[in-house]
Amino acid sequence: MYRYGGGWKAAALYSTLGILSGVGLLGKVKLLDQVVHFPAPLSTCLIVAGLAMPLLWRFLLRYRFAIAILSGAGLLIATLVVYPRVVALHAVGHGSDQADCIIAGSQRMTSLLWPYKRSLMWSGNPMSCGPGWIMLQSAFTRWMGYRFDLLLLWAGSLFCIDRAIGRERAIALVALLALCPGVWQCAANGSDFLTFGIVIAAFLLLTTRSRLNRPLLVAIAALIFQFRAPIPAMAGFLRRSAGRGAAIFAGLLAIFTQLAFLVWNPLDYIRDGPLHVIHKALGISPPIGRVGEAIVLVTAALIAGLCLCLWIGKLAGTLEGSLGYLVLIFAIPAITDIFSKFREYSALIPALGNWEGGPWMTACLPLAAVLIAVDLSSKNLATD
Repeated sequence: MYRYGGGWKAAALYSTLGILSGVGLLGKVKLLDQVVHFPAPLSTCLIVAGLAMPLLWRFLLRYRFAIAILSGAGLLIATLVVYPRVVALHAVGHGSDQADCIIAGSQRMTSLLWPYKRSLMWSGNPMSCGPGWIMLQSAFTRWMGYRFDLLLLWAGSLFCIDRAIGRERAIALVALLALCPGVWQCAANGSDFLTFGIVIAAFLLLTTRSRLNRPLLVAIAALIFQFRAPIPAMAGFLRRSAGRGAAIFAGLLAIFTQLAFLVWNPLDYIRDGPLHVIHKALGISPPIGRVGEAIVLVTAALIAGLCLCLWIGKLAGTLEGSLGYLVLIFAIPAITDIFSKFREYSALIPALGNWEGGPWMTACLPLAAVLIAVDLSSKNLATD
């Protein structure tokens, strides 16, 4: 068993997120048969066994090197082989559309066109990804392909994590993520929630362990913190690691970049773009016909959120505060969504099959795993 010097809360949160992020796979057994050609009983047994893995992390970290090597090979297979098969399911109305948001948005943005059109999505859903998040990936996605964009971001992030916390703890972190079934679901369907989780974990670790050039830090932060509409406020948690000024500038740059797109085409940004979450989260229709009020409301809400996170960031650590914020805006809504799906379908398996919350949980996992990895006993890491 691994000697773990951190608090029980981080370990409990990691295990909970690790299990819940993959529980939706129980409702996708038939789809798994179409993608990887596993019979339903075998898929069910593998999923149930996989859901137990996050509970056994103390024991399984003894084999972290083997797990890390296998997970590297697994990510390549998931991205280069399984993902195209999942994309093929779009023709029959199955699969995630989260990757399409980046792909379609990148193609439009690199052509200097308005990026948000739900007609570009195979599902017809609005495009949730923020403009800065698309900008960060647009060149790689347009000219290298989305699959290689993912591999590049994952590899770059893991390199930064290695530089920040050392090779042994970085390997342990990879092993911790590999034990979570939701990670593999996101890797197979190209979900950008996993990518965001890894990228934000690497970036925040660098701000706490290394001195970055301040303008570069602010610019990168402003792009990453546009992942989804509520994320710019999260820049406030940079206060203790990067300084109050950098936190404020990064947050404001992220906010005003979003506002620039809102002013450019307010109706489509609300109806087809990131602000459709007003309706999704609150159950109210966006104020389509009251554009001026919408701009003022969005600006005030984002700046108020940034101020609140700056205040909390003065008391909480960068990693802990950021993880708490992600849990608040992703994990808790994911849990409530599973109850609404159960009421809609009146049966657990169909509800899990149509549940969207697994990837939301996965966005929180890398930071939870980081908190465990940085507190692992140095003696264990040296001798195991």
